[in-house]
Amino acid sequence: MSGQAMALAPQALLERIAGLPAGWLGILSGERGAGKSTWCAALARAARERGLRVAGLLSPAVFGERPEGDRVKLRIDLLDLASGQRRLLAIPSDASRERHGMRWHFEEETLAWGNEALAAAGEADLVLIDELGPLELTHGRGLSAGPALLDGGRCRAAVVVIRPELLEQARARWSRAELLAVPAWE
Repeated sequence: MSGQAMALAPQALLERIAGLPAGWLGILSGERGAGKSTWCAALARAARERGLRVAGLLSPAVFGERPEGDRVKLRIDLLDLASGQRRLLAIPSDASRERHGMRWHFEEETLAWGNEALAAAGEADLVLIDELGPLELTHGRGLSAGPALLDGGRCRAAVVVIRPELLEQARARWSRAELLAVPAWE
C-alpha cells in the first residue's frame, strides 16, 4: 500500500477501480468532521447510478442544537445500503460505566443486525463499511463481520472508513489496501 492518500471524488474513484481485479480495498481516513460519511453516501449513490450493486453499512450521525447554539451529536444510526433500512446504533454514554471506556453505548441488537448485513454483502459490486473503530479492531466486538469480510477479500471492491488513530493497525492488517482521503468536492 502506498503511504500517500488519494483524494478522489466518488465518480473518479469508481472510474479508477472499474478496471482493477476483484478484491480491491480502499481505506478512507480523516479526522472527525472531515466528511467521510458524506463522501461514502455520495460514493454509494454514484455507484448505483452506474448500475452497480452496493452493500454494506453507513453510520450517519444525528445532530441537534444546544441552547448555546452549538451542534451536538445526539446519536449514531446504522444504514444498511442493500435494504435501505436504518436503525439506532449508539447514543452517548457515561464512559466510566461503558465497557472498554467507549464514549458511546452501542445497541447490541443493531450490531447483530449490522453483522448479518455485512455477512451477506460479499456478492455486491461495491461494499462500504463506515466505519470500523476500536470496538472492532482492538476488542474484536461490534461489527466484527466487517474485518472478517475484508480479510477474506471476497468483495469485488470495498471501502472501509478508519479513524486516523487506528490507521496503522488497519494498514498492517490489510496491506493490499490503498489509502484514500476525502477530497475538496461538491
